[in-house]
Amino acid sequence: MGFEHDSAFGQDCMFGGLDFNKLDVADITSSSDEESDSEETGPQASGYDPTRVDELLQFQDELPCATEDDFDELFAWVQRQGADLKGIRYDRDNHCGRTLYASRKVSEGGLLATLPRSLRFGQAYACRELDLPLDTPDLSALTLLVLSLCKDEHIYARCLPRKSEFTNALLMTKQEQFEWEDRMGSEYADAFRAMQSRGKSCGLYIRDYLSSVSVHSDIDAIEPMVNNEFDTATLYWAMSMVKSRSHAFGSKRGFWLTPIFDLVNHSPAPNARLEGDSSGYLVMKALRDIQSNEEITIDYQVKDDPMLVATYGFSLKAGA
Repeated sequence: MGFEHDSAFGQDCMFGGLDFNKLDVADITSSSDEESDSEETGPQASGYDPTRVDELLQFQDELPCATEDDFDELFAWVQRQGADLKGIRYDRDNHCGRTLYASRKVSEGGLLATLPRSLRFGQAYACRELDLPLDTPDLSALTLLVLSLCKDEHIYARCLPRKSEFTNALLMTKQEQFEWEDRMGSEYADAFRAMQSRGKSCGLYIRDYLSSVSVHSDIDAIEPMVNNEFDTATLYWAMSMVKSRSHAFGSKRGFWLTPIFDLVNHSPAPNARLEGDSSGYLVMKALRDIQSNEEITIDYQVKDDPMLVATYGFSLKAGA
């Protein structure tokens, strides 16, 4: 992957026409991010070669869980791209994952960290990197980008949680889904089905319109690759990474992957927020005074607890 490219190129790829003051996304030109129509319509592209997508569909993620050295390397890589991370550090959270903590005291309104435009990976960037049709839906394009990064063992991909470390509606077993429904109510099953329907539509779109391989697997099945069937477990894992780690920044249609900032945990009473500044940088700003070594949290803007579980795999309700 060409992630060491000139930052101006990254800006042109991802954010040409994006006004961060208004948060008006201009590189998504249609409502094609809704894959629910994917079985009827597909991208129109002249000379598109699906070979690369074929390879990604048959890729199986076998990367080990990230180490402290991996996260140190991730922070170093992001800083080389122009990020300012002096106000934050990573460490384990109460759930054994990594999250962000303040490395110093920051007053209300102060900056914790900044990311340049070139470190926000959106639909347009993914399409250019992978030579996809430019109208490829966001979830499909970014899912394939995650697979490509894993295949290349890029440091960002190496620091993503592996299947053994993460679950949501796309990765749960039937038994796990039944247990959630039995314990918490039918609205959780409804949220799981909605997320799974979106995942199935995305998988069908990639299979039917972006690949050339003859695939006969059940897209609903979470099973290893057999013969020339693609590895749906890895595919759904990549979708889960996009759904759980991307931010919309005010857009109703587009969303972007943001290294480092995607480590921050959710809270209904957050102490920080993400916003764009006048120069196009993404900034993490304190909503109140934050003490050194205090965990940083933002609001994921998901008010529905069943959808929190379906997307991120955790619940805020007592006894969950």
